[in-house]
Amino acid sequence: MSLPELEQTVLSEMENPTYAFLRIPMPSGMAVDKPPKMRFLQLKIPVPIINACARRGRKWLLYVATAIAGTHGHLRQDEQDLKSEDMQRPVVDNDIYEFVTEVAICIADAQCGDTRTSANAGESRLHNRETIRTRDGRRCVVLGPTLMENEYGHRIDWRVGAGKHCQAAHILPHAKGNAYLDAVVQARGLSEKVRFDGGIDDEKNALYMDGKIHAAGLTDQTCAFLYVPNSYMTMEDVLYPEEHPPPPLPESLQHATEHTYLQFQMLETSTYFELLDYMLTGRLWNNKFIRMPDDRSNFPPFFICHFYYGCTALHLWLDKDSLSTLNRYNLQHYYPPHIEVQQDESSDDDEPLDDDYTPPKHTQKHRGAELIASSPVQESSDASAFLVSWLWRANGVTMEEDRVDDPQTIIREEFTSDKRELVEKWCQGTVLERE
Repeated sequence: MSLPELEQTVLSEMENPTYAFLRIPMPSGMAVDKPPKMRFLQLKIPVPIINACARRGRKWLLYVATAIAGTHGHLRQDEQDLKSEDMQRPVVDNDIYEFVTEVAICIADAQCGDTRTSANAGESRLHNRETIRTRDGRRCVVLGPTLMENEYGHRIDWRVGAGKHCQAAHILPHAKGNAYLDAVVQARGLSEKVRFDGGIDDEKNALYMDGKIHAAGLTDQTCAFLYVPNSYMTMEDVLYPEEHPPPPLPESLQHATEHTYLQFQMLETSTYFELLDYMLTGRLWNNKFIRMPDDRSNFPPFFICHFYYGCTALHLWLDKDSLSTLNRYNLQHYYPPHIEVQQDESSDDDEPLDDDYTPPKHTQKHRGAELIASSPVQESSDASAFLVSWLWRANGVTMEEDRVDDPQTIIREEFTSDKRELVEKWCQGTVLERE
């Protein structure tokens, strides 16, 4: 089989990339030293990705803006508010859009997928793995059937093997901890509407998913899930292959007007290459409607996917200067003031369910990084650990590829001289200084 036409278009157009720009106003208290007209976060988004995610790119951009800002609003271009008819027009190279809202902004977290920015999550999450697997039919909710299953049908013996490479995968990482989830829910004003009785390990924060898709999409934070229709996109705005229309709805949802389908979207071209084998065999395509249970009371709700979508957008497309400013701001709002950087020996976050499953190299790399990252300063004092991890987050430092886990290396190689001087002064008389 060949690569689907939409995916071919995305990869070919990225040889000569074009971009649109989306500006989100900063929340109150962020970068107060900047002039008012400069207090915005700017995202540089590839136009091919926009065109691959929706039929009407401007509506998709508005959805992305609301996912980032956590509030309703509208788009403005060239100091003119875009009206309904304007929203039908395509996005072109060098377009600049401003998101306008009259209410308080609750900005998303660009470091949402980074397990190093974590608190001690506490108890093991083994208890809900089987619940998630049963809820999602013991098969990956994203991938279609294998060639063998297409040939012989969904017999029980094939179904047993179908889930072999799957995991009960968190959307918001387990390592973030319950306090992080509580902070997000409260910040977005949803504490009266959304309940996660199981905390970060609640089944509403997980999907049964192929391990390779989880590693390439969620762990790397390059994919997201789009609930449609939503407040800004009707089904006419949604993009999908004609041969793969939306699946039938259960009777209980026949009259629902929003959030009836969930699409899997690849927002970074590198992911296309990571998952190329699945696309070539016809098991995966961009904007695929994932399989959802008839009873969705314990399925991931709109809120969790909406927040994660905004986080992913910031992670992928926000400029570096703004990213550093955002990370410092979010440190005060989403992360507990006293961070316990500990190794949870009883935990096995999103480990495969079968003992004989050997994960792809890509997955293994990330698991190894997580074991180190959750405790980047294991041999230092708690105070030193807190400082280094705080600076790590606040300055948007990314060291996963280098596998840097030693505080002295972080200070020596990863921070500029002024930051290094501050750290070394602070560390005088501490365990970190004496090591």
